[in-house]
Order: sequence, then C-alpha cells, then structure tokens
Amino acid sequence: MARRQLVALEVSVNTQEQTASGASFSYYAEPEVSWLRFERGPVLGGTSVAVGGSNFRGGAVYRCRFGTEAVEATYESYHDELHCFAPSALASSVPLEVSLNGQQFTASDVPFEYYAEPAVHALRPNKGPVMGGTYLEIVGQNFDQLSANHSMTRCRFNRTVVEATMLSSTVLACIAPKHAASYVVVEVSMDTYQFSVSALQFEYQP
Repeated sequence: MARRQLVALEVSVNTQEQTASGASFSYYAEPEVSWLRFERGPVLGGTSVAVGGSNFRGGAVYRCRFGTEAVEATYESYHDELHCFAPSALASSVPLEVSLNGQQFTASDVPFEYYAEPAVHALRPNKGPVMGGTYLEIVGQNFDQLSANHSMTRCRFNRTVVEATMLSSTVLACIAPKHAASYVVVEVSMDTYQFSVSALQFEYQP
C-alpha cells in the first residue's frame, strides 16, 4: 500500500447486522529504516539514537527494537525521525528496527553496535598550569579503534570537551584546555556523547 488509508471498522455478532459506531482503522505505508545517528553506544545503554528512513508518519505506538529488546520511541515530525534510547546489552552488533503500532516491526537490518564501556585508570601527568597546553596521556581500558577512526574520541575536563588521539587500546592523548586553579575530573568518550565515570582528577596549578 503506497500511502495512508483510513477505513471504517465495525463488528458483528451474527455475521449479518453490524455496529454503526463510526470507528475507523488506519493503514499506513510500510516504514523503512535507512540510517542511525548515533549508530554505536556503550553496553550500559542510554545512547540517544535518531532513526531516519521513510514512511514514519501516521503511527500510533512508536517503538525501536535493538535486537530483541523493544523500547519506547518518539516521532519528530520536523525532521521525519524517530528518537529512542538504547537499552543495555552485551558487546555486539544488533539490528535496529522500528514499529509504528507497537506490533509489526521493519526488517531493514540496519546495525547498531554496542561496545565495552571505557574506563580511566591513570593520568600522565596528573597536573599542569592554568593556561592549559599540557600534553596528557590517559591510561585506561576499552578504548575503541573504530571510534578513533571516525574521530569520535574525546576527553572532558569537568565540562570542557576536547579531541583525543588514540595511541593504543589502553592509552588516549589530549591537550588540557585552560582552566582556573582547581581540581577537575577527567573522563573519556568513544562517541562524543557519553563519557566514562571513573572520576580521576587533574590539578590545575597557578
């Protein structure tokens, strides 16, 4: 069916007389998923995913399904997108499908990848001047090469985010931004959006 169609829906208990309630049932065009933003996220879940494609209008109960796990979704009409949050899962690649009625899902097979949660174990050095510019190596685990290939690795000094360079699966490098004299928490991200929660501190000195 090429477009949305509204039909009358009545019932009968004797196959002869029917109700005249004026209820209706809506048929919609088959939706399709074409792209995701973001298409990757950590295993703890929580990644905000925008889903693009076609024929998303006219739904009643929107859902995203990550592999076998279905979650609520919202429709954003201006960009004709669905938005949902990734649930937690094991490190793997799963198809992300959508539903407009909470029952039938697409079969577009667009993958969403879960990666292991990054963690910070040490900062080298762990202090520097307030004017910034300190070359900092961040030692940890689960630093993702694919994220680095797509220039999505980041360091965060409290609220200030800077680009990071991946030296290995256990070492990232970044340049400390300027900051007032204080201790700040340094975290890392593999998707520019969600950050580690290791709470290691870097000291800015006057």
